[in-house]
Amino acid sequence: MKCFYHSADLDGHCSGAIIKKFNPKVELIGYNYGQEFPWDSIQPGEQVFMVDVSLPMPQMYKLASMGTLYWIDHHISAINDHEEQAAREDWSIKGLRRTDRAACELCWEWCAHHEPVPPVVYYLGIYDSWRFEDYEERVVKAFQYGMRTLKETRPEHSMMVWEGFFSAKTEQETILQEIFTRGRTIFDYQLVQNEKTCRACAFETDLHDYAEESFLKCIAVNSNLGNSDVFRSVYDPEKHDAMLIFYRSKRGFWRVSIYSTHEEVDCSRYAKAFDGGGHKGAAGFQCQELPFELTKMD
Repeated sequence: MKCFYHSADLDGHCSGAIIKKFNPKVELIGYNYGQEFPWDSIQPGEQVFMVDVSLPMPQMYKLASMGTLYWIDHHISAINDHEEQAAREDWSIKGLRRTDRAACELCWEWCAHHEPVPPVVYYLGIYDSWRFEDYEERVVKAFQYGMRTLKETRPEHSMMVWEGFFSAKTEQETILQEIFTRGRTIFDYQLVQNEKTCRACAFETDLHDYAEESFLKCIAVNSNLGNSDVFRSVYDPEKHDAMLIFYRSKRGFWRVSIYSTHEEVDCSRYAKAFDGGGHKGAAGFQCQELPFELTKMD
């Protein structure tokens, strides 16, 4: 039994930890988009979980045909691809997929059924699905930054840490308070640094979807760290359709993340145009050449 979890963020790490908690014999394997998938490691008839991440849909169906695949995910682009192929194939991959919750919340729902959701799953879920109307934004982001101070959260190396987060309420409260204390200070510091970064580096540009002959007017920053919070001091929803963070990977390609607060903007559609994907409000892709100009802000 194997579980491939999204190795790039805490939602993925938490999702993998939940699968391990309820399936102690499972082998955890971190996986990120663009990596080569270890097909030779899958045994005929083996039970496989894929959580918070996916392969291109034809490969997902190939994986499902090799044994039993349970796919738990919340990325709208992959879910839409699956629905289109499922309609053609008249066959759906098993699992749980919705866009109203993060993957860790869906994993808990799938595995724990009616057990109360632990606070760590709740806070990480709100952050990753950007549901800040459910809780105070600063609290959720402070928890996220506090979690990032942990030296190791990959579940195959830190299940004792995750078991503590999933444990009895009295133990949780002590751990959570430590996380919040660290995170609040880091969050406040990061806001100041983000403003400085934007003063020095932010510029306006257009992200083109050439197939659809459309574009997004964006505010952009060249950085390998951050998310939409970076743009708090310069993003103007009346001027900008979206926000872009991009950087050159040491593997020789560009990584681009897209964020938007506009209901009518689907970031995943633009990411999919460049073989990427994600959520409606946050998505990303990799490319050899940037599909926008490196222009200077007025």
